[in-house]
Amino acid sequence: MDDFSAIPLWAAARTQPSLVINAARESASDGDPEDAEVIRAYASFRAGESTASATLLTLDLANESGGVHGPAETIIARLARSQLCRTLGRTEEAASEVAAARVQLAAVRHPPHRIALTADVFVEDGLINLLRGNLSAAHDTLLAATDLGVLAHTTEQTAWAALAITTYVYGDPIEADACLRRVEDHESAPGADATALRDIAALLLSPERGPSAEFYTLARAVDAPKASPPWVALTIATHGYFMARETLLSEALEQMQRVAADLQGYWAEWADMIRAFVHMRLGGVESGWEYLARIRSDDRHALCPYREIAALRLRLNDLPGVDAALSACELVGDRHVPRSRMGIQWLRAAVELRRGRLAESDIHADVALLTMARNDTTGPMYFPPIEDIRALTARARVRGTAVALLDRVAATDDRSRLVQTFIALTPRERDVLTLLCAGASGDQIADELVLSRNTIKTHLRRVYRKLGASSAQEAVRIARWMGLAA
Repeated sequence: MDDFSAIPLWAAARTQPSLVINAARESASDGDPEDAEVIRAYASFRAGESTASATLLTLDLANESGGVHGPAETIIARLARSQLCRTLGRTEEAASEVAAARVQLAAVRHPPHRIALTADVFVEDGLINLLRGNLSAAHDTLLAATDLGVLAHTTEQTAWAALAITTYVYGDPIEADACLRRVEDHESAPGADATALRDIAALLLSPERGPSAEFYTLARAVDAPKASPPWVALTIATHGYFMARETLLSEALEQMQRVAADLQGYWAEWADMIRAFVHMRLGGVESGWEYLARIRSDDRHALCPYREIAALRLRLNDLPGVDAALSACELVGDRHVPRSRMGIQWLRAAVELRRGRLAESDIHADVALLTMARNDTTGPMYFPPIEDIRALTARARVRGTAVALLDRVAATDDRSRLVQTFIALTPRERDVLTLLCAGASGDQIADELVLSRNTIKTHLRRVYRKLGASSAQEAVRIARWMGLAA
């Protein structure tokens, strides 16, 4: 097989592996000499007919027997081997294969083939860096790969799903959502890598994408991940992050402990941030500080312990503590990623509101809301406690700041909608909800409130209806997510 036939076969092995396998069988039955053994073996793996370990052995044997010819087929063999090593968790070997493939690109003389293989090498390099937590390198190489515009559709979907993750981390939810929709709206079903990365990105973007009821469905879908093996740890960690955000703290901690040793680079520090948040909320302040001490802010504070410290201090009404935490962030100024900048302004608005400095509070709230409107995000609004959110948004509505955003939040975001629901709950319904969130059963609530069991059942039905819940467990989950109960 010459290098010119290797390129289309390589594309077919990823997009239509069954066709490659069938063509190879027909060729063998006609008595034609076998060639392209590496590509056929890889196609069998993609079609689910061979395990990663068995396919890797086939590739190694083909290489030892001299079955790989020409620079293009050599690069393809290295890419295939890298993907198999990545699937088996052998990330260092995968990185070595990609590095060697990069060096060999210059030997491919035909420009269209060199460009196509360059794009494939960049994607694989980006995925390895994403796994290792080298997000800046991953982001740059994935962007370069998609800019070339020559990726086979399965590889392209994987690249866009990975870019949705890195773009979200760097604080641009609008662009991250656009990357994710390229995968979701594609007429072809995504491959294993793209599916896992799509689900991770969707969970990360969930605050900006829809009401909490949809989040719950998404969380259940990835609770026991069947993701491609290299992405299982990150999928579980993202699910833990989602649960922590919903104040399902013990569940979140359990998820993070499952993958504590399996995350690298940025992801390891991100997991420490989540564990710190959970430990502190569960009363383990000292262990929480130990986790926060491990986290190093980059020059744009994409991952920043100070915002979490400020939010915790605000919940404790420790306003000088909030000032101290935010001062480190405020020195970074406009170099912050947008999400960080919005969160800082929103926290500062809440601090000044509690101090009674209404003019200063309004200025910070206006900056936050206008930036949020430009970035089409509501996530940073939820750093302060819910009572501060309610007061700040009410004042902003009177001033006429970002009314369209506030209307959208009120219409589509469960947290804001259910805040209004909570205000509408009767005092007795609030008592019932508080006890329910504390773990009391219906009978225990009846005994505590000195009411009949039937009366408590009636109150619970009304609470469920107002919260949009179908069970006690879901009512508790929604109430805690909304900040309506501890």
